[in-house]
Amino acid sequence: MSLSLIKSWVFDLDNTLYDPEEDIFSQIDKKMTSFISKRFDINTNDAFNIQKEYFLEYGTTLAGLMNDKNSNIDPDEFLEYVHNIDLKSLNPNLELKKAITNLIGPKFIFTNGTKYHAENVIRKLDLENVFEFIFDIKEANYIPKPNIETYDSFFESTGINPKTSIMFEDMGRNLIPAKDLGMTTVLAAAPYGIQKGFQSLYDVTNEELEAIKRYLPKWSENSTILPIRDEETGELKYIDFSHGNAYDIAIRPLQTLLNNIQNGIEDEEVLMQGLLEGMAKSAGELASPFISE
Repeated sequence: MSLSLIKSWVFDLDNTLYDPEEDIFSQIDKKMTSFISKRFDINTNDAFNIQKEYFLEYGTTLAGLMNDKNSNIDPDEFLEYVHNIDLKSLNPNLELKKAITNLIGPKFIFTNGTKYHAENVIRKLDLENVFEFIFDIKEANYIPKPNIETYDSFFESTGINPKTSIMFEDMGRNLIPAKDLGMTTVLAAAPYGIQKGFQSLYDVTNEELEAIKRYLPKWSENSTILPIRDEETGELKYIDFSHGNAYDIAIRPLQTLLNNIQNGIEDEEVLMQGLLEGMAKSAGELASPFISE
């Protein structure tokens, strides 16, 4: 559809309005593991495995716990525990604020987290008074995305038309029902998403990626690593994506898309092509000085 027809703007929160490398959701992830470990009196490895099984089957760890007859969980107790985290790494993003504010039409947060957590994040990013409404997991009666009934509840609560709305989300599976309902959808890729894309492109397993990380030089230990494989020899190498001035081209892809939309670019293929070219340019500029074995 033409983006000129978009009347409402819907944003996921975690890892969409800020970059995954800010180490926010990873804190929540660890807190969820800790909660399960304490609740079931098991070690953290077993707790982590249960957590991910719940996530894959039910959409969120909380939904899995609520469906487990042995957990007898209070969802509000769980949510309060896992969202008690440190947000000091988040800073005001004035460029993102300008890009979102300049969009014509109401803006909404649609998150599997809590309103309390969303408000804390928005405050740190200086995005207060930008969004009309926060639709959180409690509004959804604790039924998370990507369950279709949650999207129906979202549209009922906000009164917006999915066919004239666009949704920005970092998890592809959460965009499937949105697309089915008629929304325009944008996968808000970020360095972590780019890393996963390179893994898929070069058929690099998680174990191989972890092996690469174990032998990184000190200056690359906290970097986003893009794994590549030599087509002829099969040898693994990597690009240190976090070094170089071109990093900002890809660290704010959401902001890039919003700015292009604001500048009157409407064709979705053109928008995505511009984003991909920017990412490719970043990787290309970084590859020469920082490519390593």
